Amino acid sequence: MTSSQNISIEKTIKYIESNLNETMNIEKLAKVAGYSPYHFSRIFKQATGENIATMIKRLRLAQSVKQLLNLKMPVTDVGLETGYETPSSFNKVFKQTFGCSPSEYRRMRKENLQKAREKLEGIPEIITMEEKQILCVREHGEYGEAAYKAWEKMLTYMYDNHHAFLLSDEAERFGICYDLPDITQMHLMRYEACVIVHQTPEKLPEGFYMRNIPEGRYAKYRYQGSYDNLYEVSPRFYGWVQERDETLTHFPLLEKYCDDINLVIQQQVTNPVTELHLQLQ
Repeated sequence: MTSSQNISIEKTIKYIESNLNETMNIEKLAKVAGYSPYHFSRIFKQATGENIATMIKRLRLAQSVKQLLNLKMPVTDVGLETGYETPSSFNKVFKQTFGCSPSEYRRMRKENLQKAREKLEGIPEIITMEEKQILCVREHGEYGEAAYKAWEKMLTYMYDNHHAFLLSDEAERFGICYDLPDITQMHLMRYEACVIVHQTPEKLPEGFYMRNIPEGRYAKYRYQGSYDNLYEVSPRFYGWVQERDETLTHFPLLEKYCDDINLVIQQQVTNPVTELHLQLQ
């Protein structure tokens, strides 16, 4: 695929991710990408390995599972917020995928998260975060592998272009984890390596883009230990948020890396500190 085609596909995927509650069709998405519906459908499947309808369904279900963690939100509202026109259509698709109704899934998740919460060491806190502009690059796959590939690209860009600020200790570094490992196939999981910037670079290489971390209230948990253990720590953190009866926004789990990523990759830092953030309404 050409560079322009890749950019168009990335643009379309981000549009889908940001508008899951809207009615979408091939004509609308082809217009976003700048192609005819027939040509767009073909290159989308070639680039992603999925047809458009399959991706939309998968992302809507993944978002609905996260929203089911909001115990104050009625199940019917979860379906409506993730693009299902009726409760029956939401229940049908959910049960076909997970083998149980959304209500049953919520009950099981609640019990599991309560058990995970009991293993959480330390106490999270609620903070207010200002909006942050970030430079991102995305990779897909198992989070450990995807994170390594994404940071390899980001660090190469930073060093090759001699960006003094990006390389300084003042440049905060984040990872954005879009998917829950227990509901998304490993090769489809989305991870973004992100660095705070104060000014948009004049020219970005293919695959790099700008976005914002929204301002607002966040639950924050400080964890010290191997990045490999974050898979176990995250559910415990979700459990703490659920126990407080807080409502999560659609923004995904945010990991702030408090140590030099390059040194961690080189295993010069063996016990790094990570701050987990979940945005609250």
